[in-house]
Amino acid sequence: MNDVKAYPNLIGGEPCESGDPVTITNPHDNSPIGAVFNAAKDDAARAITLSVRAFESTKRIPAHARKKILGDLAKLVSENAGDLAELLCRENGKPIALAKGEISRAVGTLELCAEEAGRLVGEYIPFDSDAAAVGRFGLTRRVPVGPVTAITPFNFPLNLLAHKVGPAIAIGAPIIHKPSVQAPLTGFEFARLVYEAGWPKDAYSTIYAEPDVAQLLVTDERIGVLSFTGSDAVGWHLKSIAGKKRVLLELGGSASCIVEPDLPDLDFALSRCVTGAFSFSGQICISVQRLMINDAIYDDFAAEFVDRARDLVCGNPMDEKTDLGPVIDDAAAARIEKWIDNAVAAGAHVLTGESLGNRMFRPFVLENVPDGTEVGCREVFGPVVALYRYHDLDEAIEMTNSSRYGLQTGIFTRDIGKAMKAWDEIDVGGLIVNDVPTWRTDAMPYGGTKDSGVGREGPRYAIEDMTEIRTMVINP
Repeated sequence: MNDVKAYPNLIGGEPCESGDPVTITNPHDNSPIGAVFNAAKDDAARAITLSVRAFESTKRIPAHARKKILGDLAKLVSENAGDLAELLCRENGKPIALAKGEISRAVGTLELCAEEAGRLVGEYIPFDSDAAAVGRFGLTRRVPVGPVTAITPFNFPLNLLAHKVGPAIAIGAPIIHKPSVQAPLTGFEFARLVYEAGWPKDAYSTIYAEPDVAQLLVTDERIGVLSFTGSDAVGWHLKSIAGKKRVLLELGGSASCIVEPDLPDLDFALSRCVTGAFSFSGQICISVQRLMINDAIYDDFAAEFVDRARDLVCGNPMDEKTDLGPVIDDAAAARIEKWIDNAVAAGAHVLTGESLGNRMFRPFVLENVPDGTEVGCREVFGPVVALYRYHDLDEAIEMTNSSRYGLQTGIFTRDIGKAMKAWDEIDVGGLIVNDVPTWRTDAMPYGGTKDSGVGREGPRYAIEDMTEIRTMVINP
């Protein structure tokens, strides 16, 4: 404990070590990398009270000042990119090349939020379409709903935090951040940069908390918005206890990717499908989990996909050549192994894949996976992909829609008619044409349907969900 950096809870900028210490370890080698402290209920209550008080002033911070704070925050993240990427890699096992990419994305997300801070415009509404309202007109503006509780997962501990904090600062809303208990350290380092950028300290708290304490951040009626990214079971439970506040949920899924015979570029599609299935060991909510390949090209495509999966490098996440590092913890590794075993026992065939121990897996590719197995119908969140053969696009669409999730789907085709048909008929939040569902840019509206959540991320769209329209009617 004495050999690692301590990260006290930050309650309105003030360090607090009142709770029991917890050592955070590297999932690759179990080495200790930092110490955090379990927040008490009094700590959470104090953070809420401070945020509510701060809201009276933050909602009046002018747009130019909010824009500057976000711009300065983006610069600070960029200036600290190397240290942040290394810490992120060490706490969640993300290969260092991907960790660097996440830091870069977070910078871009914050820059987008800075731009949006200056675009919070209203509208003029003439009312003369109603004879009784002739001479009157309306003005609208967007106002923040209230303080924001931001709960983030282990897999993108910085960029997904930027997607919550950036819009909140852009509208003038205080934030209480509850990071993942598996990878909290990047969030604490980010908090330091938030304060340095000039955001009021009492309007930003970061607390490491177990569920009984974290629940207070969800149930307190004074919190205006809950923005949660994580598992569907936890997310929908939190929504059920959140009361009247706005709730934004990004909950993952079992993403499909459809490969039609008229795909534009075979090599590109193969490369992207391998990346989309196994990047960060599949611990991405839009990871390709169900790869649907048309009969006409199935055998050749599947064989080459398996060969490329076998070529991926498993190893130390700090090595730039590593493609797959460990999954996040022993529980995740055990669950993945169990689900694969269950699928095989039900009739699935393993084309390639191996458990290496110590939370490491060579990529698993399965076929003939029964629908009722976990691999067939739940989110694996591991380096596992199931191949499916289909006859025509209608069948692939039906297979995709059979999932209770609806986050994103990819389709490879030259035929715009097929793309439009998929867009019309597949019940997902986003359709990615000629790329994998794992593709995302941070400006887009991102979110799902069905069990995949409610609301949208992306600075402009999150801002809409965190604000409400206030109308003034004028009778001159």
